[in-house]
Amino acid sequence: MTQFDAKTTRGLYTEQIMDVWRAHCASEPGQLHLNSLLPCETEGERLIRAHRMAEARALYVAGNAPSLGALVSVEQIGSALRAGKLVAAEELLTVATVCQSIQALHKHLTEKNEDAPLLAAEANRLPDLSYLADTIGHAIDPAGQIFDDATPNLKALRRSERSLHKQLRRRTEQLVHGVESNESLQDDYYTLRNDRYVLPVRAEARSQVRGIIHGRSGTGQTVYIEPEELIEPNNQLNLVRVQIAQEETAILRELAHVVDDQFESLTLGIQIAGEMDCWFAGGRFAEAWNLVPAATGTHPGDIHLKEAQNPILMLQKKPVVANDIDYPEDHSWLVISGVNAGGKSVTLNTIGTMAWMHAFGLPLPVGEGSILPLFPMVSAIIGDQQNIHQDLSTFTGHIERIRTLCEDLVSGSLVLIDEIMDGTDPDQGAALAQAVIETLKEKGLVGAVTTHFPQLKVFGQTQVGIANARVVFDTGENRPTYGLEIGNPADSEPFLIARNANLDPTIIDRALDIMGPDWKAAEQLKIKLAAREKSLVAREREMEASETKIEELRREIQEQKDLLNSQAHSFVRQAASRTLQRLDSAFDDVRTVVRELQSQPDSSKAETARKKLIAVRADVEKIVTNQKEETSEEAGLVRMPTPLQSGMHVHVKTLGRDGTIESIQDDQVQVLVGSLRLKTSPDDLYRPASTPTAAKQTGSVGADLAGSPLRQTEIDLRGHSVEEALESLSRCMDQCLLAGQKELLVIHGHGTNRLKKAIRDHLSKTTYIDSFAAEDEKNGGDGVTHIWFERTTVAEPE
Repeated sequence: MTQFDAKTTRGLYTEQIMDVWRAHCASEPGQLHLNSLLPCETEGERLIRAHRMAEARALYVAGNAPSLGALVSVEQIGSALRAGKLVAAEELLTVATVCQSIQALHKHLTEKNEDAPLLAAEANRLPDLSYLADTIGHAIDPAGQIFDDATPNLKALRRSERSLHKQLRRRTEQLVHGVESNESLQDDYYTLRNDRYVLPVRAEARSQVRGIIHGRSGTGQTVYIEPEELIEPNNQLNLVRVQIAQEETAILRELAHVVDDQFESLTLGIQIAGEMDCWFAGGRFAEAWNLVPAATGTHPGDIHLKEAQNPILMLQKKPVVANDIDYPEDHSWLVISGVNAGGKSVTLNTIGTMAWMHAFGLPLPVGEGSILPLFPMVSAIIGDQQNIHQDLSTFTGHIERIRTLCEDLVSGSLVLIDEIMDGTDPDQGAALAQAVIETLKEKGLVGAVTTHFPQLKVFGQTQVGIANARVVFDTGENRPTYGLEIGNPADSEPFLIARNANLDPTIIDRALDIMGPDWKAAEQLKIKLAAREKSLVAREREMEASETKIEELRREIQEQKDLLNSQAHSFVRQAASRTLQRLDSAFDDVRTVVRELQSQPDSSKAETARKKLIAVRADVEKIVTNQKEETSEEAGLVRMPTPLQSGMHVHVKTLGRDGTIESIQDDQVQVLVGSLRLKTSPDDLYRPASTPTAAKQTGSVGADLAGSPLRQTEIDLRGHSVEEALESLSRCMDQCLLAGQKELLVIHGHGTNRLKKAIRDHLSKTTYIDSFAAEDEKNGGDGVTHIWFERTTVAEPE
């Protein structure tokens, strides 16, 4: 567990941070749990806390945080139970409300198991208090009154009480009206005194009304008398009231026994719910402050706080300069220098408060990627150590604190010392400071000190594992910027500070004269160098801004390019869709013409149908040409490298399908696309979009051919049934006609000759082919049928 001594937490003002965390608690048990919360023992415990608060934060942001406002402490009720005292109905109602709140918390978080598994696991630890809540709820109403039907006896007694009240009111009203004529009453009404019905009688007429006097008015003019006729009914009513009170007391004692039996479970439920309220408070705190989780460093010097903001200044609503407190690699100490009121002490406080928040599992006011170790101990010497009661000077108090930490702190602890060894002779103080830092470093401690000693600045520049840092002072503006830079020391700038404080200029000039001309020249050179450095920093920032702008423009250009590519692909898809619609219409015409050819034995009619087919073919070729114009190179196709070789996988652009090169002859390439063999130009071949799979490509052969002027030279029907073969052959012949082919080879094999006979019988009945015959022996013989579609040229239709 990270240990913080009282002086350290007081010097770091961590209680102010705890107050903010506490203010985000919704319940008293949540605040009580937070008051007793200690820093984490291990990194595992810290991670669990951090993750619980992260889950709570996410639920809070999503509007799914549970309501815990009804959760209160029941310690006073427990004390009453232990003392055997009667517990009031209102207190028992509080117990029931707390039980209901715990039950609702359990239900709410277990339902959020996917979003908040750690909190759901905690909720499963909550005891079941439904019996206790129901038992009290059935006896006491929301107003804190015991129900009439809490017991049968109470119900009967209260019914009797209401009946007696009714009788007494009726009898009293009769008395009022009966004596009104003799003017004994002060007014025509009745009232209650000591819970008994009485009449307001004029003081001078009290002897005219027999009964018991229960008091008189402030003026003495009215006497309140209980008439004799009402004494017995009033007695009966009071007796019933006593019985009711006894019954109610018995009910409350019985309920108290139930509470006492389950008080341990009730206390456990409140404790767990209060702890969860603490995590939800941390989540709300983190969201309100925009806190970011930091990773835990692997070694003590692993301190890398990005864009760190001081929590105490944030609390005070002051402008906060975010700084990178980034220890260089293999460095464990910082020597921070700079002007007074320039931010040195704030830097120490930032490191210390961050270490405190990290040790409690809280996220930090830092940027993403921040790292901070989980220190075993943290000790900060910040502020005036003078102690009048112990007769210690400021310097002596400072020494006492340093002696204590040298003796007590263990390896890996964090030490923060403001103005180390200040308040004594500068040379001797610097020597002591250097010795202290060396000793602490040798013990394995890490830390940071602030100083004005020049010797310590040299020490920080030359020692291994120790780095200088400075708070930046703008010499041009004569003011601190509160920025922190690691790597270089800073001057204290006493003369500039004196001028800014409006010290008498003659005093400052005299001091400069005392320093001598060489020092004055050095000061002037330093001012010039500072101005030059400022100019270089400004130029560097301008260059960074320009680079950022260039990167933004590059992203915008890339986004526009991606958008144009997307639009181009969309255009291609739309063009292809329009083409397919037009092709569908053309195919309807093709099928009509083919049916006419098949049904016309008359040669003249067949010739007319053939001319129609040629006209349809021209329309299809026009559609294909338009498609080529609409889908340009923007489709993103890449041409195949040359030379082409058999076996290459290619994309046939005009067909829109992938295939494999089978052979190359002159300027024609034979490609196998699915079961389709075709010839095309090398210019029509591109790289396929993806590697071909073994899956057989599907699709209509007719649809493929209709979109291109490709030539199919053969069709292999081996292995097909007769019905499948004839259907495939008919489709293929249709496409050959559409493409204007002269011939087609049909491979059917020998087998049982059934397929060959069926094919040739079908061809003999087909009127739109010229002839067919068995192929010559060298090309397959009788296992192949050669079809000629036309021997002479058919004139194009006008």
